[in-house]
Amino acid sequence: MKNWTCPRKMAARKATLLIHPCPNQYWSMAGLCDGPACELVQILDAGLIQPDQFHGVEIDRGIYEQNVQNFPEVSWHHGDFFDVMRAYRGFNPSLVNADLLQGVDTAADYIVRFFPLLAPFEVTLVVNFVLEHRGYHTTAQHVLDELANRPLFDYALEDGWLYDDRCYEYPGTTGHGRTTMGTFIFRHPQAEACLVAS
Repeated sequence: MKNWTCPRKMAARKATLLIHPCPNQYWSMAGLCDGPACELVQILDAGLIQPDQFHGVEIDRGIYEQNVQNFPEVSWHHGDFFDVMRAYRGFNPSLVNADLLQGVDTAADYIVRFFPLLAPFEVTLVVNFVLEHRGYHTTAQHVLDELANRPLFDYALEDGWLYDDRCYEYPGTTGHGRTTMGTFIFRHPQAEACLVAS
């Protein structure tokens, strides 16, 4: 099982998630939240959100049920991240954390679907891709090139979505030092206006 509470993961969250205002909902591919250093506790302790703003989505039923037991005061959802967000009544995200365990070669088609779903909102989309793992190696430029090969990404750029021209790279959480993750941050123009106003 992945360790979402290791110091490297906490440092990555601090550098990429805790710097964005979140006046509305915070949506995350949750993983297991089971200790004082998990994502939920870290963002609550940082004062980024209140508990009622958090929406954690987990596809594994056992992990979902454990999260509900560990933190019953927040909103947990069982299912596919995209499908749950699309179906949720009252969906009003400010920050969406798509913490993938895949490289862009297998995840690009999935991620580009997020842009039209999120376009009506003042929102920041944070996406983690695997850059290096067990013989797989890619670059930040390759990630952007693969996204650019999808029409939905081109439409998103035409609609004004912005990329901050930086890939935050950090060691994965496996403890072996063989995995490198890359975080990419995209903002809808409405989110940019919100940042300037704050």
